[in-house]
Amino acid sequence: MSLKILSIRAKLVAAFATLTAFLLGLGMLGLVGVSSVNGLLVDVQTNWLPSVRDAGVVDALTGRYTTSLLRHMLTTEPKALAAIDADIAKRNQTIDAAIATYARNITSPEERALYEAFVSDWRAFTATEAPILAHSRAGEKAEALAVYQSKGIETRRKASITLEKIIALNAEGAARAEAAAVVSVERTRFWIVAALGAALVLAVAMAVLLTVGVGRGIDRVVRPMQALAEGDLGVVIPLQGTRTEMGRVADAVQVFKDALLRMRALEADTALARAGAEAQRK
Repeated sequence: MSLKILSIRAKLVAAFATLTAFLLGLGMLGLVGVSSVNGLLVDVQTNWLPSVRDAGVVDALTGRYTTSLLRHMLTTEPKALAAIDADIAKRNQTIDAAIATYARNITSPEERALYEAFVSDWRAFTATEAPILAHSRAGEKAEALAVYQSKGIETRRKASITLEKIIALNAEGAARAEAAAVVSVERTRFWIVAALGAALVLAVAMAVLLTVGVGRGIDRVVRPMQALAEGDLGVVIPLQGTRTEMGRVADAVQVFKDALLRMRALEADTALARAGAEAQRK
């Protein structure tokens, strides 16, 4: 469809609708970008970082438990041994609660496998607690240490290594999510800037087209009007019959031209009649 046959109102409506659609698309692009970044940040805040924190708590508590177990093997004073016994029992409960808290944040099969390996190694290590404490309470410190060295050290080391892997896995996941969020922000910023630039170019282009189109339409009607004012009744009036503002103006100018033609014809007829009457009187 040619723009020439559109009215000024239709052109303005089309321009406004186009810019509105473009801005709506820009808004949707921004919303999608924000939603993507928000999803990544929520993943960091609700999954990766809590897992790092909770696994770190488990790591700290298991370290204190191991320290208490070693202190028990080095202590001979009955009251101190009783206090350490109570501390070990309390730490067992605290560790179990911390492990359960961490387990609720597990989301991947890889992390689940590491968690199960850690629990298995940790349970194997804590299974040495009873014989170690029994020897230690009986004053058999060398025997207690022998049990720890033969059955406890290796499982404790494996549990510690697995826990470090769990923490590293979640830290890497958080880093990846943060990096993805940065990439998403940069990508969204790029497309928004590009879209704004395109919107500016489109707005300028539409303004030029509207200005030139309307100006040309007005000029095509004004020039014949000037010719009519100068007495040129042979001028052709363009844009007649078109359903535009300039078309209606052209139709009105044509009516004015037709009136001038009739007036000129009437003047010519009157002049001929007057000349004929004067000739008869003579």
